[in-house]
Amino acid sequence: MLQLLLACTPAEPEAPLEQEKSEAEGHWVKLDTLAFGHKDHTATRLGEQIVVLGGFSDKVERIDLGAEKVRAVASLPAPRMDHAAAGLPDGRLLVAGGTVYDRETRERTPSDSALIWDPESDAWSEAPPMSTVRTDFALVAVEGGVLAIGGLDAEGAVLGTTERFDGQAWTSGPAVTPRHGFDIDAYEGGWLITGGRNGNPVGLVEHLVGDEVRSLPALSPPRADHVLTVLSDGSLLVTGGDDGAAVIADVDQFVDGAWFARTPMSFPRAQHGAGQVEDGRVVVFGGRPVPDSPDALPVREVEIYEADGAWRLANRQVQARYEGVVHTLDDGRVMIVGGHSRGKVINEISVYSSKPKPPRVKQPEDTAPPDPPDEDVVHPPEPPGGPPGLPPGI
Repeated sequence: MLQLLLACTPAEPEAPLEQEKSEAEGHWVKLDTLAFGHKDHTATRLGEQIVVLGGFSDKVERIDLGAEKVRAVASLPAPRMDHAAAGLPDGRLLVAGGTVYDRETRERTPSDSALIWDPESDAWSEAPPMSTVRTDFALVAVEGGVLAIGGLDAEGAVLGTTERFDGQAWTSGPAVTPRHGFDIDAYEGGWLITGGRNGNPVGLVEHLVGDEVRSLPALSPPRADHVLTVLSDGSLLVTGGDDGAAVIADVDQFVDGAWFARTPMSFPRAQHGAGQVEDGRVVVFGGRPVPDSPDALPVREVEIYEADGAWRLANRQVQARYEGVVHTLDDGRVMIVGGHSRGKVINEISVYSSKPKPPRVKQPEDTAPPDPPDEDVVHPPEPPGGPPGLPPGI
């Protein structure tokens, strides 16, 4: 019913909706803990596992979704960050580009190199390099392989090129608007690219299907480091971001070919997390409250976007963060992996469910009747005022 209501949301609300507060909206669960810190990382789903890598460590971990446990896998040849990763059609993982970190010299080198991890042999092998260095870009699955989109080259120039990898070689793909810091999500048989930076934030929206790139109405205001969520009714929701002057709380929804401003969030946020949960609502959490401040605490408050267009507060995260990687699981829960807060890397893997927290199940020892008193044993009276050693009244 909630998904149906989302589909029927009017194009423009008749009047601004009030922020509402609910203390018991959903709950967070700690799934497991990563053994190593990951930021500027990727967490890529391959079947029933999510492979986590990146940061100042060469360590690689996978989350077993069935067991909900973290397992170690083969390490990278060298640490890298600001890279991209995607699954190949044959089930292997491709990791490309980014900045390779030398732990001995502490040098960071932008790279065009690519690696392939085989989950069957748990081994890494070199793949052909891309045609250009790319950092802060996207790598997405397309028919017959994967596609690298946008980013920055070795000199920091913004790229509008794409290139396709079929498992053997890289070939040129369709040109897109140059940008980095954008968000991208699967949409109507292709990929939707929203916002990002080309010097300043941009509001451009492009739909990439095969070799065709079609422009859609632009976001207003332009923004980067926002979150795009494709809803189950086919509409789009864009939350927050950085408009070049400040972090914003703006919310826009794309319905019937046009963007409409919705009720803003209670808190501005960028580099945050968001996802549609079991009952069709959208949960938004974490993120930076101000642009690029290493000393700013992430936003701890969690908000739910309701079917009526209002935002309500939900239960807080235990460990708020920004730049985590978010996945919506098959059962409708939303997972966040990695990220950081004021330079501290967050290792906890958290999962949000919109359902109420289950009550504690009493154990047998909690419900067993007390043993009958032994009539032959005489218990001395307790000292007045409390246990021995404490003054009366404590």
